[in-house]
Amino acid sequence: MRIARQVLQIQQELNIPDYRMCDILAMSQAEFHAFMHRGHGELSVYQKIMLVAETGRPIEGEKE
Repeated sequence: MRIARQVLQIQQELNIPDYRMCDILAMSQAEFHAFMHRGHGELSVYQKIMLVAETGRPIEGEKE
């Protein structure tokens, strides 16, 4: 599963607003929307750690 899809699923399940996801991932709103809707970019290790720490939800590694 693509990381953006996992982030969106976590966001929807926990009802986290976009501005809070931007804070969690240390992204601007423009960067967040580009990542989520166009699939641009990848999350850094820091961003992945913050996502898991703040949401308590694991994320799967990319499968090839």
